[in-house]
Amino acid sequence: MPDATDRINPDRLYAPAEVAELDGCCIALIYRRLAEGQYAAVKDGRSTRIPGISILERRARNLVPAKFKRLAKQPSRFDTIRKAAVTARSTVTEYEINDHQESNEKGLPP
Repeated sequence: MPDATDRINPDRLYAPAEVAELDGCCIALIYRRLAEGQYAAVKDGRSTRIPGISILERRARNLVPAKFKRLAKQPSRFDTIRKAAVTARSTVTEYEINDHQESNEKGLPP
């Protein structure tokens, strides 16, 4: 599946709106990046154009490989609920046994 860098022609000049669409951000952010010097700009009369090579270079500078560490397996929500239910059931059973034994000692019906 082609990614966004496959669609960028290094020899083409792009309008800031096109770059915003390619980068998935708003046009104001593209103008801010232009002001910060992150993109090279070419003036074509009144319009500003961004060379495709400048877009690719910025992506190469700013994309850092992801670093992650796998977390230990956490118990699922279902396991937690099941454990609580088993604990509650065993507690109730324990109380029922104690009540039943006391009623037998007093001679009361269960």
